[in-house]
Amino acid sequence: MDPEECIEEQEMELEALESIYMEDYKLISVPDTHPAKFSLRIVPIQGGVDKEEDGNWVAVQLIVEYTPLYPSEVPKITLETEFGLSPTQIEEIRGVSIAAAEENLDQVMIYSIVEAISEWLQSNNRKESDGSAFSEMQNRARIAQEEADEEKRVSDIKKAVEQKAYNETEDGKRKRHGTPMSISIFHAWNDKFMKELEAKETIERDQMNARVKTGKKEITEAEIMLRPTGKSLFSKDVSALLDAESIIAAEMAEQEAREAAKETKEPGAPSVPVDASLFLEGDDDLLGDLSDLSDDD
Repeated sequence: MDPEECIEEQEMELEALESIYMEDYKLISVPDTHPAKFSLRIVPIQGGVDKEEDGNWVAVQLIVEYTPLYPSEVPKITLETEFGLSPTQIEEIRGVSIAAAEENLDQVMIYSIVEAISEWLQSNNRKESDGSAFSEMQNRARIAQEEADEEKRVSDIKKAVEQKAYNETEDGKRKRHGTPMSISIFHAWNDKFMKELEAKETIERDQMNARVKTGKKEITEAEIMLRPTGKSLFSKDVSALLDAESIIAAEMAEQEAREAAKETKEPGAPSVPVDASLFLEGDDDLLGDLSDLSDDD
């Protein structure tokens, strides 16, 4: 990229930065001079309140000075703490910004640098310690937790890499996708299965014969499974069921005949029992001479 193209890229980027960051953007150099120099105020929460709960506890000033061949070159970058950041942290942020710049050579990169710094600030947006024992304890606990989280993250990445490498091996592919079926594989499996089945049946048969010879009457599950079911018996021979039905019908007919014979054994006997207490006992003269009665009476 020649110098004229670089200047054109710089001017376009400055206009974009001013429209994006507005009051957080400040031009330091004289307008329309090249290369330009400017600053950007960067906080973890854009629009958040400074030094309040759920707000910004850290802030930094990014000072950038273009080079004549920017963006084909990394610009001059300076970082100044506004509040909440130690010199060690400022150096760490500088390393983050340089890495982001080198990843975006030959294209305007200030927005990418600001995003990288913002992410770092978001991960480190904490109230500054007041020097008390409680604050120091909290700080140590935070550092220990961050170290544990980082260790877990590295371990997870390592496991993922190892798993990916294993998945590419023949054993890994077989476990993930299974063994492709072929005629030879099927026959090999079938032969093994049938041999195991025959061996199992032979053992069960030998055990059953041994119990018969020794007089034992234990019934194993295998013997129960070998017994015919009701369905198989019925489908095999229904004549026995039909004979049983005929026998039952004959017995019912014989029973009915016996009951009928009892009713006809005493001719003239009343079929309905008579209660003798309904009749008067003693002298029949009490009824009078019924012969005197005439039909006219």
